[in-house]
Amino acid sequence: MFRNLIPKTEFTRNILTLMTGNTIAQIIQIAIIPILARLYTPADFGVFAVYLSLSTIISTVASLRYDLAIMLPKEEKEAVNLLTLSVFLATLISVVAFAGIFLFRPVINHYVHNKDIVKWLFYIPLTIFLSSMYQIFNVWLNRKKQYKVMTASIISQRGTISLTNILMGLAKFGQAGLIFGNIIGQFVSAIILFIKSIFSNRKELSMASAVDMKKAGLRFKKFPLYDTPNTIFFNFSTKGIIVLLSKLFGDVVVGFYSMTEKIMITPFSFFTNAFSQAFYQKQSYIYNFDRSNFNNLINQAIHKMALIITVPFIIMVVTSKWYIPVILGREWEIIYRYIFIFAPFVYVSLTGSPYTHVLKIIDKQNIALVMNLVTFIIKFLSILIPFYLFHSDIFATIVIFSACSYLTTILAVVVINHYLGLAFSRYFSIVSAVAAIFYVLFFILY
Repeated sequence: MFRNLIPKTEFTRNILTLMTGNTIAQIIQIAIIPILARLYTPADFGVFAVYLSLSTIISTVASLRYDLAIMLPKEEKEAVNLLTLSVFLATLISVVAFAGIFLFRPVINHYVHNKDIVKWLFYIPLTIFLSSMYQIFNVWLNRKKQYKVMTASIISQRGTISLTNILMGLAKFGQAGLIFGNIIGQFVSAIILFIKSIFSNRKELSMASAVDMKKAGLRFKKFPLYDTPNTIFFNFSTKGIIVLLSKLFGDVVVGFYSMTEKIMITPFSFFTNAFSQAFYQKQSYIYNFDRSNFNNLINQAIHKMALIITVPFIIMVVTSKWYIPVILGREWEIIYRYIFIFAPFVYVSLTGSPYTHVLKIIDKQNIALVMNLVTFIIKFLSILIPFYLFHSDIFATIVIFSACSYLTTILAVVVINHYLGLAFSRYFSIVSAVAAIFYVLFFILY
């Protein structure tokens, strides 16, 4: 009987291994949210969200996206040279970022007009470096199917961040507790991945050379040419929005917005993160060696995602008005309105997550670049125009922003399906239609 409970495929075992780590990490994160909500103010969370957004905008492109190419080569030698090239570029960008902040800090001060952000600027390059190293070695170990090490890394990161947050919060460090907690957690997790990558793959890593790095860089040049600006526009349409909200509405509103993200995404990310990492590895393999089954793989993944998240997501949203003040305290009570407003968009995004890496895998980064440019423009205007049109009404603004975010997600899926020659998944069509009905009701009732 117990044999039937053992996963029968390697892909399922990989997902379960990562899910174990992600589940533990997310349980830790969920468990401390009520504690952090009482140790830190919405403004503290707002400053931290802006700091993390500024760091993320750069860190995700510090390797010029060559880190994502590590999964793709059939030959290990080429993958090793992509790894080495990614580490070199990320280190260089981190140094350049520090030099830029040092030289242009007065100019930054003039335009930012937020002393709480300005005083943390010199820590951003360190966060960029540590985050980049984590990303790079995480992809490498994903290629090597070292999922237990990846699991240990994410648990260590979340545990360290949480412990530091609590201790510094109790000591009344304010926003510093959130920022230093993140830095220390990233350092611990990056060290774990680095040590495993170096000491377990010495022979393979010795194959790296400047000449081969250049060859590999030229072969996968679409990543810096298309995927880097593509990611920059994507980051501006997600993380850049946080900076814009801070500028227009202040740190408290950003704190509410960032806590809304935690409440809505964290409970599901234990599965979606694990699924995304293992699924990217499987997608790359199927596209290289069994391309006829690639489209079927995506449709099955969307079906599974919808079945797993739908019921708990609805419960999480519908009951938010009652559990938010109990769990977080009265100071945070208002965010149930944020949760209701962003629910349709977040649900569609979670369900459609199997599409995340498709355009990279099928070598259509140029299309992804255009899509993310359009998304950035739409999202930017969907906040800026309502801000002035509705006289700084935050709820009117985020209703329109959420609806436009939903529409750009649907547009992206339509484009990807076009290049794959796929019709809309039946399950994704139902999800999209239900979300659209919610937005119509929002506009009527508001």
